[in-house]
Order: sequence, then C-alpha cells, then structure tokens
Amino acid sequence: RALLQQQEAKLESLSRAHYKEASYGKGRAHMLAVEIGDLSRTLERVQEDVLTAAASSAKAPIEMQGKTFLPDNKSAIADALQMAFADAAAYLVDQKITRIGTVHIGHYRGFKLGISSVLNWSNSTFEWIIEGSLRWGTELGQDWVGNFTRISNLVNRLPEELTKKTELLAQKTQELNDLGNAKTAAFPRAAELSEIRLKLRAIEEELGITAMDAQASGVDEESEPQGKDLEEAT
Repeated sequence: RALLQQQEAKLESLSRAHYKEASYGKGRAHMLAVEIGDLSRTLERVQEDVLTAAASSAKAPIEMQGKTFLPDNKSAIADALQMAFADAAAYLVDQKITRIGTVHIGHYRGFKLGISSVLNWSNSTFEWIIEGSLRWGTELGQDWVGNFTRISNLVNRLPEELTKKTELLAQKTQELNDLGNAKTAAFPRAAELSEIRLKLRAIEEELGITAMDAQASGVDEESEPQGKDLEEAT
C-alpha cells in the first residue's frame, strides 16, 4: 500500500505539472496569435515596399529640395545631401524636438526621402529615412558620397527584409501549432495513474481502511455538539 501511495503521489504531481504547463500554453498561444496577426499585416506592407523598389531602376535619379540628380553624379549628390542634412538638423535642433522627428528632403525610387533624429540634451542621432508603406532607416555616415550608397542599399535590401519577415511568420506559426497540440493533449500517464488508484482502493477495501475511515468520520460528527445540544452543553 505504501509503495502504491508513493507512486500515486508522484504521478499526481506530474499530472498537475502537465496541466499547469498546458494552462501556460494557452496564454502563450494567445500572445502568439496576436503577434502573428501583427506580423502578417506588416508582411503585406513590406511586400508593397518591395514592389515599389522593384518598379524602379537602381539608376533612377534622386530628387532633393526641388532638384534632380542622376546617380552617376555622385559629387553633386554628396553636396546636396550635405546641404539637406545641415538644413534639416538646424530645423530639428531649433524646434527642440526631443522625440523622433523627420524632415522630408525629397524622393528616391518611389519612396519619400528624409532625415530623422532622436534628440536629447546630451546627444543626437541621425538617420536617413525612406518611407513607403513602412518606414526604413539607416545610420548617417561621415562620408557624403558613402551616404548615397547607404540610401541606395537601404532600398536594395528590402527583399531580404521580406525574406526575414516571412521566415519569422513561419516560425511563430509553427510554434503556435505546437502549443495547440500540447495544450489539448491529455496527461500521457493518465491510464497508469487510474490503474494505481484502483489497486490502492482495492487494497484499502480489503484491509477495511475505507470503512474504518467512514466510521471515524461518523464518530467525529457525533462528538460535535449541534444546534440545541450545543446550547445545552454551554
């Protein structure tokens, strides 16, 4: 009997852990479903930006502050970028913008082109921004010819971003499916636990332990003053 009681206690502990994990899985599944919904909507917008980039040539001109520059004229583009940055940075600082602020300076390959900053009293960080269905940024560098290369690369790597988002969506969808299977699965050793309980009850009945427990319970109830008896006892 003692051995069966130990086995029963161990399996009951495992059973509680199993269903506790299943309960956690339900919460995680809800969070994943929300993430998957958000990611699916983002993925659609990434696809739109990829199509926008694909619709234009890498040799497409860049337009800044009302002027158009061919991509081969790197020196002129570098000068225009530097002037646009100086004007945008001065405006952002003058406005004391302490959150993300963006100044649009032109267009490139179907996207709005801008300069973005996060400013505080100790430092500032600037990025080149392209905006289509989504907003994409890359750090502003010290070399102005190189900055045009950064902007161009930002557009060219959009298909890679689409691949990353697609893989992430597949990963989270698989995780959700795995959680769905886990949270609906019964305790795998439930049959074993039931068998041990039956054996244990049979032994207890044979030993008369169940009847003894019932009798002991009856004696306890009779020994407790109830209602009127309680008043008389006091």
